[in-house]
Amino acid sequence: MPSHRHKHPLISMNTSENAEVPSATNNTVDNSQLSADSILTIGASHSSLSMIGQNTTFSHDASSVKTRSRESSIHSNQNHTAMASSPTTSYQGDSSLMHYDSFSIRNAVGHMKRRGFFTGSSDHHVHNSHGHSMTRQQRLNQDSIETIDWMKEEYREAKRKQNLFRKQSMNEQYARMHGFGASWLMFINRKLFYLKMAFYSAQGWILSFLIGVAAGVFAGMIDIGAEWMGSLREGLCWKFPWLSQKRCCVGTTEAICDSWLSWTDFMIPHATQTQQNLLAYAIYISSAAVMAGVSAWFVKRFARYAAGSGIPEAKTILGGAVIRGCFGIWTLIIKAIGLILSVGSGLSLGKEGPLVHVVCCCGNVFSRIFSKYHRNEAKKREILGAACAAGVAVAFGAPVGGVLFALEEACTYFPPKTLYRSFFASVIAALFLQLMNPHKTGKIVMFSMSYHTMWHWFELIPFMALAIIGGVLGALFNRANITVAKIRFRTFVKRLPIFEAVIVASLTAVLRFWNPFTRGSTNDLLAGLFNNSCDGEWSVDPLFRKACNLENYTVMIELILSGIIFFVLTIFTFGLRLPSGLFIPTLAMGACFGHVLGTLMKYLQETFPSHWFFSECQIGGETRACVLPGIYALTGAAACLSGVTRVTVSIVVIMFELTGGLEYIVPLMLTVVVSKWVGDAFEKESIYEMYIHEQGYPFIDNKVDLEPIEITKQIMTPMEHIEAVFTENFHVSDVRNMLSRSKVNGFPVLQRNNLIIGYITRASLTRALEKNKHQINVSTKIVFSKRQIRKAGGQPDASMTAYINRLNLSNYLETSPIQVSEYTTVSSVYNIFKALGIRYVLVTRNGELAGIVTKKDVVNFVSHGTHAMPFIPQMIDPNDDPTDLMDDDDVDDDESHHFGSVPTDEDGIA
Repeated sequence: MPSHRHKHPLISMNTSENAEVPSATNNTVDNSQLSADSILTIGASHSSLSMIGQNTTFSHDASSVKTRSRESSIHSNQNHTAMASSPTTSYQGDSSLMHYDSFSIRNAVGHMKRRGFFTGSSDHHVHNSHGHSMTRQQRLNQDSIETIDWMKEEYREAKRKQNLFRKQSMNEQYARMHGFGASWLMFINRKLFYLKMAFYSAQGWILSFLIGVAAGVFAGMIDIGAEWMGSLREGLCWKFPWLSQKRCCVGTTEAICDSWLSWTDFMIPHATQTQQNLLAYAIYISSAAVMAGVSAWFVKRFARYAAGSGIPEAKTILGGAVIRGCFGIWTLIIKAIGLILSVGSGLSLGKEGPLVHVVCCCGNVFSRIFSKYHRNEAKKREILGAACAAGVAVAFGAPVGGVLFALEEACTYFPPKTLYRSFFASVIAALFLQLMNPHKTGKIVMFSMSYHTMWHWFELIPFMALAIIGGVLGALFNRANITVAKIRFRTFVKRLPIFEAVIVASLTAVLRFWNPFTRGSTNDLLAGLFNNSCDGEWSVDPLFRKACNLENYTVMIELILSGIIFFVLTIFTFGLRLPSGLFIPTLAMGACFGHVLGTLMKYLQETFPSHWFFSECQIGGETRACVLPGIYALTGAAACLSGVTRVTVSIVVIMFELTGGLEYIVPLMLTVVVSKWVGDAFEKESIYEMYIHEQGYPFIDNKVDLEPIEITKQIMTPMEHIEAVFTENFHVSDVRNMLSRSKVNGFPVLQRNNLIIGYITRASLTRALEKNKHQINVSTKIVFSKRQIRKAGGQPDASMTAYINRLNLSNYLETSPIQVSEYTTVSSVYNIFKALGIRYVLVTRNGELAGIVTKKDVVNFVSHGTHAMPFIPQMIDPNDDPTDLMDDDDVDDDESHHFGSVPTDEDGIA
C-alpha cells in the first residue's frame, strides 16, 4: 500500500458509539475506565496494516498510534511495554502500547476505511454521508490556522487597563507612606498619568492615521506602476522612459504625441503595415506572458499568501482566525510588486481586492508599534477593520463606500470606535491619494459622469432586466470559477502555477488584442461606457460614438463579445497564483451588456417617439437626451458586481462616489437588491465565501442560520479522543509526554470522575514548564490549588532535595469555560460561537465531560453537513513556533491571566 504522509501527524478516530460491547469472556476493557484513563490517537501517516490473529498492530511511518494511561505514564523516561494477560488487540506506537478490545478496533478501522484513509488517492479526500469531501490541502489549512477567543482577549485588555490604574494607585500610596506626598509632586504625578492614559487611548487614532497615509501612498504607487507596465507593452516614452503613455503625452493627443514611440516604429519604422501589426501582436502577447510569469514566480518563491484577491483571507482573519504570514511584511512587498505586474500584463483582473490586502498588511505591520494592539488579537482586528475600509476607499476613490464595505462584508466584529477610526483612516487615505494624483485628473476616482439627467419610470423595466441578467451571470460566474478552482487545487495544475499564469496571460492577449474595446485598459473602457450618453455634445471618443449606432452591427457584436470575453477570461484568471481581483472585470462585463441594452432602448425611443411607453420623454418637449446608454452601463455594472459578491449597500455608495451620479441612486438600489435576490436563488454564498470554504478556512458567517435539528453529540470530539489534564497523580512527565504527542491548543482539567475543573491552554503549560525548568523534575506533581498542596503534605524525597515537589498551575487555569449539554442543538452552539466569539465549548453529560466542540468543528459541519474532519481540532504545524501565528515577526503575549481565572502575583511554585 502506498505511503501517505500528512503534515500534521495526529487525527482522532471515532468509534461506533452504539456498538455492542462484548462480554467479559472476550477480554474487553471496561468503558468507564477507558474513558477516564486512556486516550487513543492514530497517526495520519500510514504505510501498512497487518492483521495477526486476534492481535492487530498498526505500523506508521512518523507518528503511529500514540496512547497513554495515567498510571503507566508517570515515569516518562522509561520504555513501557504494557501487555494484557488476556489476548486483546494492541496498538503499537513509537514508545508505548495500549490494550483495547478488538470489536471497537474493527469498528474504528471500518470507520477509517469509509472516510478514505486507506485509499490511494493523492488528494486524501475525506468523505461524509452527504457526499461532500475535503482535500488534503483543506485539512492542512485548517490545522495550521488558529482561532482567537474574543472573550479572553477582551478580558486581557480590561485587565491591562486595570493594572495601569492599580499601579498608579500603588505609586501614590507608596509616596504617602514614605513622606513623598507633597501636593505639587502628587499633582505632577497625577497629570503625567493622565497624559499617559491619553496617549494610551490615542494609539488607535495614531495607527489609523498611519494606515491612511500608507494606503494612499501604496495605492498611488500601484496605479502609476501598473499604468507604466501596461504602456510598456505597446511602446516607450523615449524622452522620459519612466512615464506612461498618458503622462508622456500630457497636453497633447496621442495621435500627435512626439515623445511617445511605439515598438513597431522603433524597431521597423519602414516596414509595411502588416509587418508592423504582426510585430505589435507578438510583443503584446510575449510581454503579457512575461509579466504574468514573473508575478507568479514572485508569489511562489517568496509569499504564497500574496496570491489571489486576499479578501477571503481578510474576512477569515477579521472573523477571528490567525493565518501565519498572511499579513506579513513579505506578503506586503510581494503583493504590491506582483499586483503591478499582474495588472500591467493585461490579465482580466483588477487591483481593488489585492489593494485591500496590501493595506491590511500595512495595518498589521503598524500594529506592532504599540503592544496594546500587537499583543491582543481582538484589539488588532479593530485596526485591521480600519485598514480594510481604507483599502476599499483608495481602490475605488470612495471613502464612505470603503467604510460601508468593511461593515457589510469584511468585518465580523465592528464596534462603534472601529467605525469612527475606519472613517478617519479612509479620509486620510483619500487625501494622500489625491496628493499622489495617479490619474493626472486632480480626482481620486477612476471615472466620472459628465451629465446628470433624471431617469424615467419606463426605464425601471430595462433596469430590472439588467438586474436579472446580473444575478444570473453572477451565479454562473461563481459556480464556474469555483469549479475551475477545484480542478486547479486537486490536479497536477496546482504544481505548475507559473506555467498556468503564462498560458492564461497569452490566451488573454490573443483574445483581447483584436477587439478595440478590450485591447486597452479596462478602466478606460469603463470610463468611456459610463460617460457615453450617445449625444454628439458629450461623446467625444469616436470608438464609443460608434457604439451608439445600433445599425452598426459590427460594433454591437464587438461590445457583446467584449462582455463575453471578460466573463470567460475572468473565470480562469481569478484564482491564479498571482495577485488578482475581480471588481473591475466584473464591472466591465456588466457595463458592456448594459450599454448594448441602453443603445437598444435609445434606438426604440427615437424610432417610436410618439408611443405611449415613451410619453414621459415628451414632457416639456425634451426628447433629445431621454435615454442615456451610459446609465444602463452603470446599472449593468452594479448588477453584475452585486451578483458576484452579494454586496448591496456598499456597492450603491461606491458607484455613486465613483461617478458622482446622485440622480441614479434609486434605480441602482433596486438593481443591486434584485440582482442579489436572483443570485441567492441559485447559490447563497458569494464568491469570497466559496473560496473560504474551498480553502478550508475556519470562518463563521453571521448571515448563516441553522435549523435546530442536529444535536451537539453528533459533531463533538468524544471524551475517548481528548487529551486531558487530571488533578490527581499527574506529574511533569505526564505533561511533557502529552505536549510532545498532541498538537492541540488546550486541555480540559478534570478530576478522576471526569468532573470539569477548568481549561488550560497549551501555551500556558509550555510557559509554566519553561519558567520553572530549573526547579522541577519529571516527578514534580501538578496541582491546581493550594488546598491540594496542604492535603498532600509530607516532605520531598531524598532524591529530589534540590527540586520542589509541587507545581501550582492555578494561575494559568481558566475556571469558567463555556459548557453545554450533549443534547444541545448545533444551531444553539453555532449561535454561541457567533455571539461570544469563543473557540471551544465543553460538552457535558450528567455533569461530566463528554466531549469538546471547537470553532473548526462547527465550520466543518456548516460547510460539509457533518463532522467531516476526523482530526483532533485546533492542531498546529509541529514544525512551527506556536507563538508565531500572524506572521513571521509576531510573538504571542504572556497569557498567564485568562478569562475566568483568578490572577495573583505568585509564580506558580509551591
